[in-house]
Amino acid sequence: MRVDRQPSQGNKTSLVDDKPPFSVDHRARSVVDAIQWATAKVFAVSLHDLAFGTTTLHINDYPQQLRLARTAALYLCRKHTGLAAATIARAFNRRSPAVAYAVRSIERLLTEEPRLGELLSEVEREFGPKCWDHGEDQKKRPQHE
Repeated sequence: MRVDRQPSQGNKTSLVDDKPPFSVDHRARSVVDAIQWATAKVFAVSLHDLAFGTTTLHINDYPQQLRLARTAALYLCRKHTGLAAATIARAFNRRSPAVAYAVRSIERLLTEEPRLGELLSEVEREFGPKCWDHGEDQKKRPQHE
């Protein structure tokens, strides 16, 4: 988006492409919400813990499961939305380098852990109807094998 300064209007800006400044595509944001919800469900973690990144629950392997779920959700958000890394990271209370790290980590883990690919496909099936049924071709659904 290009913003032109109008010298006669002081600090006001004129939008060249008629979009409000700093607006997030609401469709992309709803996809992020759907991914968060589906990931929390499939990985059996709290949606609050997933989105805000903190937990006081330290039983069994919950903290490790939460880290994997958050990494998977960041990866899926990057893959399925056109949002910038900083915008995705904010949705998870993280900084933007976390998104690139998540993508690298999941791509590496997919080669080592076939079960992870199954979990990612399950998450995509969960959020799929909410995101793919808006006139998009069903064949575009990604699959992880």
